[in-house]
Amino acid sequence: MQTLLNTLDKHLQEKRPDYYKDLRPPLTDQQIGDLEKKYNLQLPSDVRLLYQWKNGQDDYKRFVNNSTFMPLESALESYELLTGMIGYDFEIKNWWNEHWIPLFENGSGDHICVDMAGIFTGDAGQIVDFWHDSPGRNVTAPSLEAFIGSLNKYYETTKPEDFDEFFIIEGIKGYPKRFEVK
Repeated sequence: MQTLLNTLDKHLQEKRPDYYKDLRPPLTDQQIGDLEKKYNLQLPSDVRLLYQWKNGQDDYKRFVNNSTFMPLESALESYELLTGMIGYDFEIKNWWNEHWIPLFENGSGDHICVDMAGIFTGDAGQIVDFWHDSPGRNVTAPSLEAFIGSLNKYYETTKPEDFDEFFIIEGIKGYPKRFEVK
């Protein structure tokens, strides 16, 4: 995972320098541990590495799949809020799941999450799309590592002049896997 993040760092510096300067400094292991205690959860190791690379962003430019990269505390605040809505606003099973940690958001209530339990497929660590007003739940990648790897492939194969910040990561064999909650 660290190698993929190093590659992503290089791509962003070279192909999106204006975006790169708005990425927040990385979190320390202690800062991440403090947030885990505050929100009473343990983050997967690849999520920890992601936030030890950069702690989200400060602007509204898109990071991936029409979404911004959330600072960890914002992500965990959203996690707590959405998890608290289970059984109240979210009466349908897996409309939101307590095992989903949002990493990216589109500003309209939708998130790209790491799924710590493997809802739908049994594969813990997969990446799941949460749409606040739609029952569709796509599993877009088998892991955060595969997701970042696919993002790197996008940068490797896209010329700077062809780059569009609203791109969608595709090309992971067998993904997305589509599910619907009812």
